[in-house]
Amino acid sequence: MKDFSTSLVREKIEFLDDGAEGISKAAVVRSNRIFLRLPAADHPAQFDKIVIRTQTMPTALRLAGKVMFSYYRNGIFSTRPEPYDWTTQWEAVLSGFDHAFTPDLWAAVYVNGKSAFKTINSPFVDIVEQCALLSIDNYDAAIHVTEDALRKIGRAMRINHASNVAAVLSDNGEELRCGIIHRTDGRDATFNFMASGGADVSHRVVQSFGTAAAFVEAINLQRIIRTMQEKIRAREAAKASPEATKLRAATARMTAIDKAINSFEDMYSVKYRPAKPDFFGRGGGI
Repeated sequence: MKDFSTSLVREKIEFLDDGAEGISKAAVVRSNRIFLRLPAADHPAQFDKIVIRTQTMPTALRLAGKVMFSYYRNGIFSTRPEPYDWTTQWEAVLSGFDHAFTPDLWAAVYVNGKSAFKTINSPFVDIVEQCALLSIDNYDAAIHVTEDALRKIGRAMRINHASNVAAVLSDNGEELRCGIIHRTDGRDATFNFMASGGADVSHRVVQSFGTAAAFVEAINLQRIIRTMQEKIRAREAAKASPEATKLRAATARMTAIDKAINSFEDMYSVKYRPAKPDFFGRGGGI
């Protein structure tokens, strides 16, 4: 697969019961969704449609990187003699900071509309992904198909769907481009990085997922660090408080992320627009 492209989308899906007594919320699903269309190497007309849903953007990107690494090495997932170990890969995605401060992070993976891995049960999302498979690459239409499918099984529901693109990755075989949309000071902001060179496209794609995750996580950690520092300065939290413990852990995690980004820059020729995000006060963007 020479050319590659995908996007990370933030979603909110409300499932509303439309009964005789009025409308009530049956479920609300907030998630980050990545769709990967992976063709078989020897039969391009045969391909897997893989959907990754997770609670946070960094975990979605890192799990997608794990999927792409396995795909480039072993081909599509649906024809493998041995199943992919999703549980082990999900655990490898989670950092020590995740385990310590967000231990209940969840994930779900669908391969060709079927649930392949999940840490929580969400039957409504299962139906959405089954209908998405039938909607011929038109995910927006899948929401309407889902309403019809639920109605046919006697569950009249309305579905409110809101989404926005949070990251876009594409590689044309010569250069990878990644755009990240994030919130800063109450406004949406975008920065991009472009990477060229390296051994091959597959390695660049896999590494870029991890780098995109690193930038997104660093943006989130920067907010946490600022909040914890302000509390400590205002003496709302003592130096031996849980806030101080989280501040130290977030600072250590940020240092590890900085090293990972620097390693990526050592492997590839990397350009930033408008500027490389600055998380350590060295000057530059964000």
